[in-house]
Amino acid sequence: METDFTNPFTGAANLDLAQRLMTAYETWLQEVGGLETRRVERDLGLLRRGCEAIANAKDWREFNSDSQAIARDDLKATTGLLQEGIGITMRNQKAVGEAFSDVFKNWQSTWTGGFEKAAVMNPAAMPTWFKSLTMPTALAQPVTEQGDASRTQSGTRSRGGNHLAA
Repeated sequence: METDFTNPFTGAANLDLAQRLMTAYETWLQEVGGLETRRVERDLGLLRRGCEAIANAKDWREFNSDSQAIARDDLKATTGLLQEGIGITMRNQKAVGEAFSDVFKNWQSTWTGGFEKAAVMNPAAMPTWFKSLTMPTALAQPVTEQGDASRTQSGTRSRGGNHLAA
């Protein structure tokens, strides 16, 4: 008895993945576009404040304090934008990871479903390569025999401690 081949890579089975990836991409694009807009606005504001500091400075001390305030505000705004960017990245990475995880589970269940049905109906119908995926019983059992310390792993005696007996 042969099992029916079920191809999990059909177009209908993968439409959910494509839709989820495109939704994640659109969400990412909107969020990153908003982040980029705020970055440009931040840079323009810093340029305006720098120009005002240069134009309105009466001496170097005032210019220095205005420049420090501008740098401090820039660092604060940049840190906020970076944190928001990391949050966007993590959300979208999670969405993409979940989409791929779900599709791989779907593919696996579709792919192995025929073998599970065949094994329930007739164990002889399973292909030989599928049966050989189990661990051999000889490897699964721990070695419990306490033998002579002069024996090697192959069970032969060593000659004077030399395990390379010819």
